[in-house]
Amino acid sequence: MRFVSFMLLLCHFIVLTQPAIAIQQELRKDMTVTVAKQNTLIGNKGYKHDITVGMIYEIIRDEIIIGKAEVKVVKETMCGLKIRALDSGYRAKVGDRLRPQKK
Repeated sequence: MRFVSFMLLLCHFIVLTQPAIAIQQELRKDMTVTVAKQNTLIGNKGYKHDITVGMIYEIIRDEIIIGKAEVKVVKETMCGLKIRALDSGYRAKVGDRLRPQKK
């Protein structure tokens, strides 16, 4: 009886923590622009954070999406992105947030 109770408690714990783990993994891929030159950006995350070549990121400033950038080079703790689109009147700058584009 104790074993069954323990197993039910364990299953309940696993089911309740799954959504939290998925959200943490998505937040882990958010990053910040550390260098901005013309149409090239450097982000502060790399392959240690599951960043891969070809990922598309939204460039965000003050909770407004101002453009999109694609990951071109990935190193251990940083990556290089090329700006694909930028709203007129905006330029990407250091401190802008990069968030993975939702599918």
